Amino acid sequence: MKKFVLSLLVLVMLASTVVGYGETLKFGASFHSTYHEFFANMIQGMQDAAEKYDVELTLVDENGDAAAQYNTMENFVEQKMDGIILLAVDPESLVQMADQIITEYKIPIVCCDGRINSDKITTFIGSNSYDMGKSTGEAFKAYCEKNNITGGKIGVTTWKKSTGQQERLQGFKDVLATMGDGFVIVNEQDGDSRDTAMTSAENIIQADPDISFLYGTNEGNVLGCYAAVEAAGLLDQIKVFGIDVSEDGIKGIKAGHIPFIITQLPYEMGVKSVEVLIGALNGEAYEPNTYIETPAITIDNVDEYVTK
Repeated sequence: MKKFVLSLLVLVMLASTVVGYGETLKFGASFHSTYHEFFANMIQGMQDAAEKYDVELTLVDENGDAAAQYNTMENFVEQKMDGIILLAVDPESLVQMADQIITEYKIPIVCCDGRINSDKITTFIGSNSYDMGKSTGEAFKAYCEKNNITGGKIGVTTWKKSTGQQERLQGFKDVLATMGDGFVIVNEQDGDSRDTAMTSAENIIQADPDISFLYGTNEGNVLGCYAAVEAAGLLDQIKVFGIDVSEDGIKGIKAGHIPFIITQLPYEMGVKSVEVLIGALNGEAYEPNTYIETPAITIDNVDEYVTK
């Protein structure tokens, strides 16, 4: 069972003694945002792992501010953190700083949910974004075949600045290309949060009132699309689907308005991030990518992903 955490933790301090080190380990985690329920679950995983392994864990929400994150990374060095978990606001701008922290200060860095272009980080922990996009396309294809749907206009809301989300979109497009000319993506709009995705989805619906599907490439986009369709009174016309589950997404699946959601397991990502840093400090080596499974949630298995 996967519990959905409703509160967003910004700072967690858990301190004791780490077995095998003789002193408390200190880990810092810098989040580009904790706005989504997805990150609340990830934080819960980090918190639980930190408690299990007796680690002092500091979590900072950068609220999408790249300059603030840069300062946080400097502070982590000054605070003599033993390891850092990074969810980058601007992946490109942090490469040089991350490399310096790793090589000069000997502080291992794990990237969670999103990569930076560095071969010095311990590993990337998350999902294979392109494969998630392909899984989304395959689930969409199966849904259409099951329901004898031979075509339709598709709108997309996606965080265009995110390399991972663009990979999710490309994976979907590659499967869509095998489905014939009847299915067409007519509009792609930016969405970096639920609110912006809702506005983008409203614009898509206004531009193409006969649209049949909306694809959101992360939790905020799925929920923004769903909110826009619901507000427009078009739940019977437009089916919303995408990536990253939430409680509202679960409700949409149960109501029959969302046929499926490809989900990551953010709680497991959080746990793994702490465990990998501990392993790295113990001299363990890791592959460049540490992938966590990404199952599809449908009406048939939805109860496995909620707390009764």
